[in-house]
Amino acid sequence: MTDTITTFAEKLQELFYDFPSIFSEESAFILRNRLLDIQKWLFTSLNWITQSNPTLGSLAALFDNQRISITKQALSKKFDMSCVKFLRKLLAEILRTLVNSSNAKAPPLLSLFTKVFIADCTRLQLSQQTKDLFPGVGGNKENVNASELKIFLRIEATTGIIDQFLYDSGRTSDHAFYKRALPLPKHSLELADMGFLSQERMLYNQKNSIYYICRIQSQSIIYYNNQKYSISEFLLHQKGSKIDVHVLLGKRKVPCRLLGRKVSEEVAKQKLANVTRKAQKERRPVSQAQVIVSKWQFYVTNIESDMCTFDEIIILYSVRWQIELIFKLWKKEMNLNKSNGKTTARVLCEKLLKMINILIFHSHEILADIGPVCEVSHVEVLDRYKVHFTSLLEALYKHRSIRTIVRIVRDIVKFIRDTPKRCKRKKERYTYDLLQNRQINQTNMEFS
Repeated sequence: MTDTITTFAEKLQELFYDFPSIFSEESAFILRNRLLDIQKWLFTSLNWITQSNPTLGSLAALFDNQRISITKQALSKKFDMSCVKFLRKLLAEILRTLVNSSNAKAPPLLSLFTKVFIADCTRLQLSQQTKDLFPGVGGNKENVNASELKIFLRIEATTGIIDQFLYDSGRTSDHAFYKRALPLPKHSLELADMGFLSQERMLYNQKNSIYYICRIQSQSIIYYNNQKYSISEFLLHQKGSKIDVHVLLGKRKVPCRLLGRKVSEEVAKQKLANVTRKAQKERRPVSQAQVIVSKWQFYVTNIESDMCTFDEIIILYSVRWQIELIFKLWKKEMNLNKSNGKTTARVLCEKLLKMINILIFHSHEILADIGPVCEVSHVEVLDRYKVHFTSLLEALYKHRSIRTIVRIVRDIVKFIRDTPKRCKRKKERYTYDLLQNRQINQTNMEFS
């Protein structure tokens, strides 16, 4: 661990002292004022962006504390497209040099696989001025998702190591992102929503010994006992409350295992309400098939029953929900979806600065062996990280010795590693606790 922390500290020195000068010159983002060099601008901006409400006035105040007098108007001009280019280069370099090793121990159920990857996308609202660069999915109407930034994240569930981090306009499809993603290693498990795993992808995984679990579209076609069914037709003929059969899926006739179970009346009502709202928005009636499907949860997988039971598959798929919690942390606690900017460049600069801050924090989590599936609250981990973040920035800016930076990083890692474990739940158990048991006869986990 000492060697890993030292390597990380050395990378931080390069990223925040050496590379900024190179990238600012390449981007034509060069601050010529002797009092305000690129390093001072970067570190002050990173300190500023962690505020709950970062305004140009508060940024000017931070510079004023350093005896640098600069007006809000002058600061606004600094957030131009050359600044965007500079920050994109820095973000790309951070992604290339992220921590890629961890001693986090996989829970027994996850240890069946070499690695377990969870993937999803999230959308960030941008200003109207950015709609040409990053068009959204809201059409041409005013103030309706006119501009969005879409992030695709694929992450290893035990260690938290980021496998893919891509971003593009809100109109980029999930499938398009996945085409750009690197192939997964053999005997790993892929947990993704239905927008990612196409039939071609399932066949690829089957051929290359990669496991998957995913949901499928409610209008999907399956073949069972040489008979063709829509999912709703097949579910309608089921007399029991649980399904675990082998079927062929879709036009490609992908061989897979279909699992399903009836949900409670409360969850069924919630799922139907979601379907109804969408149908009303699209000005169409709710079909009978949708009513039938809303009473069930169903998944497809290439994991055989002799490897994982029905209930273990349900628990394994619930791990995918951890990526939603990661996005929630980024948006709610780290304010990734907020911006005070009005211009295209200012909004993008704020998003990029926040992404850089997020990735630094995430690297410290990996060093502390805290992954997406863990025994602690990521919100509490973030609160602990913030305590030392300013001192880390200051040491990097003042070009302190590597020994000093290593000590600060080690202190941060130790402090967040000592985060108290969450209290055990008696009813709705945490995913981490459920993954400790290989054989579970019954679970009460339902996802709408």
